[in-house]
Amino acid sequence: MRRIVRLLLLSMLSLVYPTYAADSEVMVVGALDFAFKDLTLESPGGGGGGGQKFNTNLVTLNPGVAIAYKRFYANLNFDKSIDSASTTQIDNSLPSMLTMSRSDTVLTLGYRPLDSVSLFAGWLSGEIGAYLNGQRNEGGQPTFYTQEISYTEKGPFVGFALSHAFGDKGSISFSVAYAQLSGNMSQTRYVGGNFPYTQYTNDNADVKGVSYGLVWTGPLNGSMNYRLGIKSTRYEGDTVGGQPGINEYYTSLFLGLTNTF
Repeated sequence: MRRIVRLLLLSMLSLVYPTYAADSEVMVVGALDFAFKDLTLESPGGGGGGGQKFNTNLVTLNPGVAIAYKRFYANLNFDKSIDSASTTQIDNSLPSMLTMSRSDTVLTLGYRPLDSVSLFAGWLSGEIGAYLNGQRNEGGQPTFYTQEISYTEKGPFVGFALSHAFGDKGSISFSVAYAQLSGNMSQTRYVGGNFPYTQYTNDNADVKGVSYGLVWTGPLNGSMNYRLGIKSTRYEGDTVGGQPGINEYYTSLFLGLTNTF
């Protein structure tokens, strides 16, 4: 029974939401995940014009710690990209080189009304950085430019999680969370050629979205467990002035280890 209790808690930790703790003890769980993330960021034009779309694949490192007491728990998670390999994309029919990074900090507080059900709320703070080397047409001739993009988002979220244990073999869990965030997109473009200039944009947006998570947790040895799962997130926000919105979409596949202390 104790093993099943731990598996239920560990399966929810990777989704940021533990779901079960023994009623008579404090449980502390540490975790470390490696994730492969496909990230897309849509924004107003860098200094004017139509919207822009940035897409890349990232490898992220995700350490976390959860503390559970009876039916209450708290969880702190960090998510930091460790691979900033550049990708090639097309900007206005000309090739460009894109480098992106991402980091997140998530604090979650929750309550378990039933053994397999968890309700939670928390605070998310995230940041995306991007650097674009590209070309533009100037009098029919290509001109090189560089563009720096910084996007930050922060705000509360709420959600619920469900889990089911398959004896000592492992457990599966599913979560849904809704977030309402304040987003800010700042861009600086440096353009060379006969008419060098610098363009700035600074756009704010009310960002709303939903994330879904599915994870399997299984035993390894003693208090050590493994887990693998998938998380999908869609955040969308409207900017002022009728410009294209600030949208963020990503899907993350992760594999990690957890240990109970």
